[in-house]
Amino acid sequence: GGSPLVGDVRGRGLLLAIELVSDKNTLARFSPDVDPGSVVLRHGLERGLLLYSRRQNSGRFGDWLLIAPPLVTTPQECDALLGGLEAALAAAAGELLPSRPA
Repeated sequence: GGSPLVGDVRGRGLLLAIELVSDKNTLARFSPDVDPGSVVLRHGLERGLLLYSRRQNSGRFGDWLLIAPPLVTTPQECDALLGGLEAALAAAAGELLPSRPA
């Protein structure tokens, strides 16, 4: 299950890092000319989310999405964040992986 873009999720508490991959089964990275973090970021902004994407050395070391909500975030706000993130990832997968179901 989950988004075909998500290779791994790491973190502790509310601080999370989501690895973005072009192939969930092999964990293949995106090519240097594709910036998946920016695509997810744009779709997140359209849904009212402020996300942080990280790309090092043109994706050579991977593409990451960082989630760091305030410590005073309510459970309802966490639910809204996760719902918006799921929708943003689905929209981004449709754009980045058009030949695969999102």
